[in-house]
Amino acid sequence: MNREKIAYRLSQAFHPAIVEIPAAVLALHLYSITMKEILYFAVAPIAAVTAAIYLILELPQFKGLDMNIRDDRQTIYPPAIILLCISAGLTYFFEGPAIIQTLYLGTIAITGMNYFINRKLKISLHTTGMGVVTAVFTSISLGLGSLFFVASGFVAWSRIVLDRHTPLEAALGFFVSYSFILASTLI
Repeated sequence: MNREKIAYRLSQAFHPAIVEIPAAVLALHLYSITMKEILYFAVAPIAAVTAAIYLILELPQFKGLDMNIRDDRQTIYPPAIILLCISAGLTYFFEGPAIIQTLYLGTIAITGMNYFINRKLKISLHTTGMGVVTAVFTSISLGLGSLFFVASGFVAWSRIVLDRHTPLEAALGFFVSYSFILASTLI
């Protein structure tokens, strides 16, 4: 198998829409959050935000889910921020777990930062998602965090090999999200 095929399979396997919900469930379970709380305060809101973004990208003026055009990406950030703020507000109002409230704040900050970075660069959403997952698992266990850090390197490599992103765009995606989430879990 050639490197482009390997990169493509890695990129598909670690797509943000595929990785985020199972990783959130596992991580929050490791934080001793009940499955009911995980479902109500994390899975349902993340799925709703993801579905809304995908519905927006299916509108005729966009090129579809690939989001290869930087301008198309600018469209998803404002509704994502609004939906994340609503999810965070509901989690706070209904007294959801503190770690989930904290992670929402970090995610809102990442989304806002990516919105501004994306004006000049096409930041990698794959590595952004991996940065979030890596930071959460690092806050639980250095060993788990290290495992996801290595996996994130492979995801970044795949995005670069597929010519979807430059090394800078892949690195920024990871390190912006990693730093915001890790900082929010340490506060």
